[in-house]
Amino acid sequence: MTVSGPITNGKDFNFFDIIAVSNTSFSSDASVVINIKRQRGLMLTNYGTDIVTYSFNGTTEHGDMRFNTPSAHLVFENRPITKIWFKVASGSANVRVEAWAGA
Repeated sequence: MTVSGPITNGKDFNFFDIIAVSNTSFSSDASVVINIKRQRGLMLTNYGTDIVTYSFNGTTEHGDMRFNTPSAHLVFENRPITKIWFKVASGSANVRVEAWAGA
């Protein structure tokens, strides 16, 4: 039996988006909302040259991503994260966000 074509039923357990960040403070709404049951991983990549700061609660700075350093690309394993806020000190950046679920 040959099966081809896209999956058209059920739920997708993956998330992908590229977020344009230009705000200099965390906004009231999250930059990203990830709704995946049994989330197993999260990957963030800063494509811009400006430093991007991230938060998992919208108030506390949990870290930053600096272009051309190891922190420009972060992977969080076995940590479910449903909301992320981003900000830059100045300028702008694009952040690649990917998340996936486990079995």
